[in-house]
Amino acid sequence: MNDVPQAPATNRKATWSLITGILSLFICPIILSIAALVLGSQAKNEIATTGESGEGLATAGQVLGAIGIIIGVVALVIVL
Repeated sequence: MNDVPQAPATNRKATWSLITGILSLFICPIILSIAALVLGSQAKNEIATTGESGEGLATAGQVLGAIGIIIGVVALVIVL
């Protein structure tokens, strides 16, 4: 009766990669940025294996994580 195909589930690590990437711009840039990069990488591997959705979220988390690291390093250089 219900023949509508279900959309694949969104990978949770991809979601958390995006969340930590956003937070890394405001709170603890170095630590949260590293977490965003790691979670994004793990999410992309899982997505390739399982077919879940969320690759864009993982990529955005990685990009924001990289930006957060740059901001953190620049802030450290300015302070020191």
